[in-house]
Amino acid sequence: MTQSIRQMQIAYAPDEDRLLLKVNTSDQSEFRFWLTRRFLRGLWPGLQQALIAEEAIRSHNDPEAKRAILDFLHRGAIDKGDFQTPYKEEALQTPLGEKPILVTRTRISEGKDGTRVVAFLPKSGPGIDIGMGRELLHSFYNLLIKVLPKTGWDLKLSPPRELLEERPAKSERRLH
Repeated sequence: MTQSIRQMQIAYAPDEDRLLLKVNTSDQSEFRFWLTRRFLRGLWPGLQQALIAEEAIRSHNDPEAKRAILDFLHRGAIDKGDFQTPYKEEALQTPLGEKPILVTRTRISEGKDGTRVVAFLPKSGPGIDIGMGRELLHSFYNLLIKVLPKTGWDLKLSPPRELLEERPAKSERRLH
C-alpha cells in the first residue's frame, strides 16, 4: 500500500536544540525525526538544487526570467499548501517508534515520476524516503525558513528567489 503525506510539521525544541519534524501519512502513520543544525547545513545545498532543477527554470538563459519562474513556482506551491490547519496528533501507528529518530544522513534523488525523493536516515537502522512533488518540496523549504529564526543557529537559508541571484566572483567580493 502506498502512503502519501497528509501533514508535515517542523517545530524548534529549545531544550534539545533541535528541530522536530513530524510527518503524518494517509494511512495514519506518524514518523518523527530530530534535525540538527549540522544536518541542516548538509541538507540545505541539496534542497536548494532540487528547487532550481525544474525544467521550466533550466530551460531559460536569462537570469531574471529564471528568478521570476522560481518565484512563481514557489508562490504557487505555497498558496496551494494549508499552513492554517493545526497538525493532527492522531497517529494510530509509529512505524519507527514513539521517540524521534536522530537524522544524521540524507540523500536527495530524482524519483521515477520527476518528484524529488528526500531520505531521512539515522546513523544506523531504518529511516524513510519521502517523495516530494513540487508543492511538498516548496512547502518543506518554506517550513524550514519560517522555523529557523527561532533557533539562533545563525544559518543563512535563502528564500527561493535569492537562490538564483548573481554573486560576484570570490576575487570581487568585498570584506566589510
